[in-house]
Amino acid sequence: MRLKELVENCPAAYSEIDVCSLAYKPEQCEKGALFFCLHGEEEAHQAVNNGAVCVLSDKAIDNCVNIPVADIRRSMSFVSARFYGDPQNSMKFVGVTGTNGKTTTTYMIASVLSAAGKKTGIIGTLGAFAGDKQIAFSGMTTPDPPELFRTLAVMRDLSVEYVVMEVSAHALALKKADAVFFEVAAFTNLGSDHMDFFVDKDSYAAAKERLFLPERRHFAVFNVDDAAGRRFYARYGKNSVTYGLYNPADVFAINEQYSLGGVRFVMNLCDDIIKVSCALPGKCNVYNALCAAAVCKSLGVSGSTVTDGLKKLSGVPGRFNVISGVKNKIVIDFAHTAESLKNAICSLKQCSGEKIVVVFGCGGDRDKTKRPEMGKVASDNADFCVVTSDNPRFEQPEKIIDDICSGIKKDNYITIPKRTQAIKYALECAGDNGVVLIAGKGGEKYQEIRGVKYEYSDETFIRSLIEEKVIE
Repeated sequence: MRLKELVENCPAAYSEIDVCSLAYKPEQCEKGALFFCLHGEEEAHQAVNNGAVCVLSDKAIDNCVNIPVADIRRSMSFVSARFYGDPQNSMKFVGVTGTNGKTTTTYMIASVLSAAGKKTGIIGTLGAFAGDKQIAFSGMTTPDPPELFRTLAVMRDLSVEYVVMEVSAHALALKKADAVFFEVAAFTNLGSDHMDFFVDKDSYAAAKERLFLPERRHFAVFNVDDAAGRRFYARYGKNSVTYGLYNPADVFAINEQYSLGGVRFVMNLCDDIIKVSCALPGKCNVYNALCAAAVCKSLGVSGSTVTDGLKKLSGVPGRFNVISGVKNKIVIDFAHTAESLKNAICSLKQCSGEKIVVVFGCGGDRDKTKRPEMGKVASDNADFCVVTSDNPRFEQPEKIIDDICSGIKKDNYITIPKRTQAIKYALECAGDNGVVLIAGKGGEKYQEIRGVKYEYSDETFIRSLIEEKVIE
């Protein structure tokens, strides 16, 4: 593709340069690459040495074919879209943002849209899917623009009609999806996370708020039980639907019934009364279902189809997955913030009056402020805590564990750095009548230590214990 087709106001001298690929890291460059320079002149020259034919950058760079742009992050989104034939123009998009619940909510929305006969794609933490077919996995909640629009082009070619995306605060701050217009933008909640990236909670909230600007979306959905959701609704309430359990809302639930097998409740869906049965347990999943229903209502889906779609969703990988066939009740969940960990423990309390033992850790080289908060909510809400490693990355596991334990004021915990040993201990501690919550990693297939991703899965480890009859 010629450079003038990709870059607005392309200098005439560069207009006929042929671009064969896109890159934003020098090592990604091959002959014919267009390079997005995000980190300075040295990186640009490395990219040129590796084959880049042009460099886009915020500032002018000498000794290479360079086009300065006003906003390199935003340009990367629009140029990537053009390179892949603007696939976003061929599909309708739903964007879901919030600290907790994004993945489950996107799966619920996709299940309802599928029940409505729409071919639906998902992009999020678990990867990119067109129907049941996985087509990409970036390791990010929202992929960087070249990967994002390449994935969308594949979805377009597979005749996907709707794309349901998790849109992270990072993605909004870095303008990854600025070239996408959302038919519906939905907000789940605002907790504390990613304080290693954002200056404070206000800047974190401001990033999420970008999704609801009128020029970014048609309809909006807000959780009005959340303080940030109420603020967003006050600012961007036009063409919106609200949901909640405790504040007046367009979509709400009554008569909730909780069990480890899921939730049942009556939903008022904009004055359409429907009965909902969902296989995902806990109050958090009532909220997720309300959000999904509000989104689908905005898209014109009937209440009966919402009921069918929510009922058909049997589960979401790594999200409140109950391991059956053993005496111990074992639940694996991705909970990795203080709010989500508290929600998971409290959901188990709603479902069971039994002893709750939680196994958890915190990721290394990530937001350190949440570590003591997670220790506190675990100790305050569970009967016993086993503090262990998550993905320590380049930090010492013991240092992370110490940070977590600094927030614990009770004596209802033990520290066991090796995750498999911690899980075994928790199972013994819970006994036959207890519930073990294994939190933090969810459906992850690896444990990252010192830059190496070792093959590991909480569920696979539990299954191995069952096969070896260590637990029955």
